[in-house]
Amino acid sequence: MNKLLVITLVLVSACGKSPCKQAVQHMLDLSITEEGKRKDKEMGEELKLVGEALTGACEKDKWPNDAIECLTTASDVKVARKCEDKLTPAQQQASEQAVERAVKEHMSAGKGTSKEAGGDGQISGDDTIKQITDQRDRLCACKDPACAEAIDKEWNKLKLSSERARHDDSIKEQFNKIDDERFKCYLALTGKK
Repeated sequence: MNKLLVITLVLVSACGKSPCKQAVQHMLDLSITEEGKRKDKEMGEELKLVGEALTGACEKDKWPNDAIECLTTASDVKVARKCEDKLTPAQQQASEQAVERAVKEHMSAGKGTSKEAGGDGQISGDDTIKQITDQRDRLCACKDPACAEAIDKEWNKLKLSSERARHDDSIKEQFNKIDDERFKCYLALTGKK
């Protein structure tokens, strides 16, 4: 184990935060900074849940020290995302599932979405199309990758909250067409494949 990691782990332990918690918190701080320091209450609650889910996955699945160090020292979100490569496929899948569960629970508790489509956090078909169209338009208007990345983060929330509405074939078809357009803009701006 290298000296920097040992010093980091000792300092973190002394401060009362686990290495996992510090690594995840740093990653979330980078995300907040990149999104323009969004501080609305709803986003704060969701980020807290995501942080708890990732910290739990890190501790439970015993993420490797090099992954934790990578996250703790990442200079931006792009670098932090590359840290995921240091996790095993099983660890990556477990962390994704933990986050999805946390977000889904948050939304099913009536937080994060309108309740008009059944009181369970699901949105109507009309709202689904309005929101994906809004995301496409804002993302396609972006001039740089950071803007595209920030808007793209909203997609998973919309995917979960529109799950019921997308069972309707017409809504699903419209959603997929608009989402394909949105994704083309995202790829053009970020260079990802």
